[in-house]
Amino acid sequence: MKTNKLLILFVLIASILASSCSKKKKGDIVPDDMNINLSDAISIPDLEKKGFIYEDTIVSGRDLYQKLRTLIYYGDNAGTILNQYLSVFDQYEITGPTIFSFINDLDGKTKNVVVTDHADFFNETWDYFMFVTDGVEGGALALYWNVNPRKAIAIFRPKALNSNSTFLRNAWVWIEYNESHQFFDKTTLIQLTDMDTTSANYMSKLKMFIGKKGDIAHIYGNTIHPTAYLVDPEHTGGRSWAFKAKNNTKLDIAVAKCALPTTKMTSDEMPVIWTTYTMDEVLRAEIEAVYTEATPAQVDYYVNNAVGLAYFIGPAGFVSNNLDVPEDPGFTNDLLNLTGLEPWTPLDVYNMIISF
Repeated sequence: MKTNKLLILFVLIASILASSCSKKKKGDIVPDDMNINLSDAISIPDLEKKGFIYEDTIVSGRDLYQKLRTLIYYGDNAGTILNQYLSVFDQYEITGPTIFSFINDLDGKTKNVVVTDHADFFNETWDYFMFVTDGVEGGALALYWNVNPRKAIAIFRPKALNSNSTFLRNAWVWIEYNESHQFFDKTTLIQLTDMDTTSANYMSKLKMFIGKKGDIAHIYGNTIHPTAYLVDPEHTGGRSWAFKAKNNTKLDIAVAKCALPTTKMTSDEMPVIWTTYTMDEVLRAEIEAVYTEATPAQVDYYVNNAVGLAYFIGPAGFVSNNLDVPEDPGFTNDLLNLTGLEPWTPLDVYNMIISF
């Protein structure tokens, strides 16, 4: 369990909801779980480090791999927020189409709810559709879902769901959840746009897939940082985290690999993402551009732990990389095999728009 103050706030919110809502009633059709929880090894809050730049120091591969865990946390925790809000409806017996209003205990504001059946959206006909609005902010949540097997798409705005929201407050969030995948037990696709920022070095968008099979979560995705650089302030084009990973959520261990292309890399350039734009190649190029007198050995000091796969254990995170595989027996060949997990083209994520 994460120990960050933000998580403590989420736990308090969940407790409030639990005390104010009765047990989910038989026949209630609203989904109550659209999330796949990742473990601390690969997802942990450190909200002061969502950007790239470390002032007055040279960033190392270890620093960048630790930062990956924070970026993944943004997508991971978006599902937690949605689940917490869906639990609000446990006190209402929603068994079919209905219209009603209620006072949200989280912010004291009136929310208006409309539930219909047989809605068409995203080239599919859904069993049910719910639209929640706030009297001030307008649209708060659009939820399309099938009951059996459980499948759903949720589009929401945290500040409209709860005016006291701080995490992802101004963002648009899209979550697809599916329990009928041909390989995975369940999957989620998380997309975030219009993310909060107070810095020129910020993350504006994220797109991430999680597929869970048994205890193993398969993860891949991209984040967009329009003005980011690692070491060289003259770098233009920003950076996109392009990542793939696996997480044994039971053992709390993980492996990951990252590339750092520019934010507008096109599909034509994708074949070189794991050669020209690997984390170690990009980091080396930026260090050498700034520290022109540095020897190869001095550069290697920062770059060596950016090479190849990275290995993570528990809350501490990064422990080693490349050929230095931890002795923990959980790091099997299957866990280390990231074949088939490929991020999206950065330009497509850069251009991503979410709305109702």
